[in-house]
Amino acid sequence: MSSFKFFVRSSDLVSEANEIQSGIRDWEQAIPVIESQGYTLFLFQPEAGDFIFLFKSSYNQSNQYSYPFTTTPITLLQSNISRGSFTIYNNTNGTLYVLFGNGVTSSNFTLNLAANAFYQAPVDSYTGVVTGIGSGSSGNILVTEIYH
Repeated sequence: MSSFKFFVRSSDLVSEANEIQSGIRDWEQAIPVIESQGYTLFLFQPEAGDFIFLFKSSYNQSNQYSYPFTTTPITLLQSNISRGSFTIYNNTNGTLYVLFGNGVTSSNFTLNLAANAFYQAPVDSYTGVVTGIGSGSSGNILVTEIYH
């Protein structure tokens, strides 16, 4: 009887995936079955009778944005259904208030980043608009969006 094993492999979690997949060393041996919404389903047979189905993320594009410090609300990221993740680095001398949505203020925010703080969104989490507003006087807000 064949055994079936399922797990998700994210491109940015290679070391953890390598521990999980123990017998799979070469992705070239995996057979792509179907691709949809940024993921590919692979079939791999490490030993006779065993089949492993793997999902592999295909996020392979990114955009980098740099915004000058501002005390008025700005859009850091537009809504993007293809977004896999994003990062925000507050390279300013003040606090950056970030809202996952519109209407950011210093009292209406999802997270606040102190000067020189960094945030990385979980993979496949939020794909909507991201806005920000600062409280300081100088620097840049650096944003990277990863997508497929």
